[in-house]
Amino acid sequence: PSEARTEVSGISPQSEQVETLCPKLEATNVFFIARRKTADGADMVYFSVKPPNGIVMLAEIGSRPGAYTASIAVKAQQPQYVPLLGESLAKLLKS
Repeated sequence: PSEARTEVSGISPQSEQVETLCPKLEATNVFFIARRKTADGADMVYFSVKPPNGIVMLAEIGSRPGAYTASIAVKAQQPQYVPLLGESLAKLLKS
């Protein structure tokens, strides 16, 4: 699958909290799959997206509490949709 990574700065403090982030994303049909903590304290959260056109995409959002930045990695079989999902997730993290 095609993959794109992006760094987002200036995210809201609420977007750093997985418990707040998941319902916000689920309201836009981005669904929680799993969460893990890395050895350095970062939260890695995994999501799946299946828009009405039936294309399945996967997203990984990593953040470290108090840093107000996040990394987003998006994977999809159709590369033209990867940057679109990345941009959408970045906007949601900043809102």
